[in-house]
Amino acid sequence: MADAGTASAFIGDDDAATHARLAEVLRALGAVDAGERVAGIAGSVAVTIYEVRIAGQILHVDADNYQGIEISGPPDLVDKVAAAMAVVPKPLPAPTLRHRLGFLMGLIVGTAIVLFQLPMKLVRRWFG
Repeated sequence: MADAGTASAFIGDDDAATHARLAEVLRALGAVDAGERVAGIAGSVAVTIYEVRIAGQILHVDADNYQGIEISGPPDLVDKVAAAMAVVPKPLPAPTLRHRLGFLMGLIVGTAIVLFQLPMKLVRRWFG
C-alpha cells in the first residue's frame, strides 16, 4: 500500500516501443540506476521491476505483460515522468494532389449520378 507521499501512474502497455520511450524520457531527466533490475516469469506473466534515481528521488518502475508499465514515487516526479510520456497526437498530413483529385472525382461522379437520375425520374413520371 502506498503512503501519502507516494503517487503512481500507468504509463502504457508493456511493449518495446513504450520501454524505449520510457528509457528516452528517463535519460532526458538524468536518471541513473538505483538498484538491481529484477526480471522473471510468474506463470504466464513476464515481470520487470527496477528503480532509478532522478535528482535524489527514487522512481519505481513495475512492468508486466498483463497490467502494463506503472511508475511510483514522489508525486512531483511521477507527474513529471507521466507528462513527458504523454502521447501527443500527430497532426494529420496536408492533403496531397492525389487526395484532392480523389475528392474532386468523387464529387464529379456523385453529381453526374444525381443529374442522370433526376431526368430519368422525370421521364418515368411524365411517360410512365
